[in-house]
Amino acid sequence: MIFRNILHLVWVAFIIAAPCFGDDSALPLSSEEQGWINKNLTVRVRIGNIPPFMITDGKIQGIAIDYLTYIFNRNGIKYKYISESEVTWPQALKYIEQHDVVDMVPTAKVTEERKKTMIFTDEYIFAPWVIFTRSDADFISSIEDLKGKTLWSQNSVGFGPPWQISKQANHLLRQSWQLHERSKSGKYAV
Repeated sequence: MIFRNILHLVWVAFIIAAPCFGDDSALPLSSEEQGWINKNLTVRVRIGNIPPFMITDGKIQGIAIDYLTYIFNRNGIKYKYISESEVTWPQALKYIEQHDVVDMVPTAKVTEERKKTMIFTDEYIFAPWVIFTRSDADFISSIEDLKGKTLWSQNSVGFGPPWQISKQANHLLRQSWQLHERSKSGKYAV
């Protein structure tokens, strides 16, 4: 339990302390939390190549990496990165649930299902869902305009099928569309 509290404290620091970067003092910790840090345990962070948040081609860097590095170093917390080649996204979610191999996944989208096994802070990076179309395609002004279209979702990083794009789309896509096939690329033919 104390480990989960420390991880929660680290994520809270993303919102409260990290943007300030001017104060080099450590976060105020309870004696129990400080005791956990004094055990010198290592937080295992699963990372993937999701620019600009995490970049793993060559040097590990990115917005989320900068936050983590700052917070961990500022508070004397040891950490280890686990790459997507070592642990896939679905495996990472399973390991977090089992409290094994992976302790943290930066930039994970909050879902009701994930809230059952993970602790989340308020969002610290805002990346709205967007729809890209060809310049010569019809204008998409609402979710309903997607009916009968072929969608592509960045499924390789765990965003899932297109009906997970928004709560609005959920009803339309599940009720009105027939999903015929899905390729590994994340393309969905409807």
